[in-house]
Amino acid sequence: MIAVRLVRVLLVITLLLFIAVTPAFALDGWLADHGREHGLSWNLLRLQELDQDALRAHPSGRVAWLVGPSILRDAIDEEALNAQLIERGSELRAFKVGTDRGAPGIAAGLVAELPLREGDVVVSSMSASNFRKDWLAFADMPTRFVTQTSTLGELWDTRELTVGERLEASVNYFPHTYWSFREETQAGATVWLTIPWDGWPVRPEARFHTRFRQWETHPAFTRGKLKKGVVRKRRQTLNTWDKSPSQFNRRGIDRMQRRCEQADVDYILVDFPTTELMARKLTGTGVHEAWAEFKQELGAVTFERPPDEHFYDYMHTNAKGRASHTTAMAELLGER
Repeated sequence: MIAVRLVRVLLVITLLLFIAVTPAFALDGWLADHGREHGLSWNLLRLQELDQDALRAHPSGRVAWLVGPSILRDAIDEEALNAQLIERGSELRAFKVGTDRGAPGIAAGLVAELPLREGDVVVSSMSASNFRKDWLAFADMPTRFVTQTSTLGELWDTRELTVGERLEASVNYFPHTYWSFREETQAGATVWLTIPWDGWPVRPEARFHTRFRQWETHPAFTRGKLKKGVVRKRRQTLNTWDKSPSQFNRRGIDRMQRRCEQADVDYILVDFPTTELMARKLTGTGVHEAWAEFKQELGAVTFERPPDEHFYDYMHTNAKGRASHTTAMAELLGER
């Protein structure tokens, strides 16, 4: 009898400790603040800490939300874009949320967090490589990124995950903050535990995660060449092509369109072309035509392809490419 009571007491203590510690595992928890590394976490935090009054301080208060993957992140200079919008007399001011592997299926979760108002504009980007039958596996997407940007119902609509994977991932929602941000929290705990060896921890900064990379050329990239492994892994053919309604990123576009319709804001879908090298080497017969038809079906805007020298690898623009895309974006938004 004493043993049973002791077990009950221990269970209660464990539960209370769990409840007490859970806030430290939140997106803005003090442990997560010292272990944050990935762009998705940094951008979710930026949205959570957003000062809407400052963002909407201009006369119209209208905002153009630019949301998407690292291609969009590196294609647009937010500060330069806003300067050009002001110069053009636009009513809009831009706010960019760009993250690694932030294709439409992930971006939709970011758009869901936006404080949209009537008159705003949402711009998201997509690439042909986003529409594969095996995209989550192809992108090596951590399941926690899916749960950080999806409701439980949306998780269960993700057919690219097996039933077992969806069951396991469902644990992330009970409670959501504890499981979804545990990676950065555990990394932060490690930083604190190693104080005797590494000294007092310093809270990391977002760096390029909320701006853009400043490489002229990627350290591991040789201009004009693609490694054999890259071609083997990334080459897309009509056999891998998938634009069906249940495909992860196709669903993401639908989610963003519905969100914008509900908020009575304009939605613009854009394509920032990759290098000519990638288009030639990594795209199989028929995919170019299928991609062009799909973009027309969605009403997407295709930006002009910069010269290959204006990219730091085969798909991300450097400063020169970013300057031309930023000007093109200012022209696009200036018409709204």
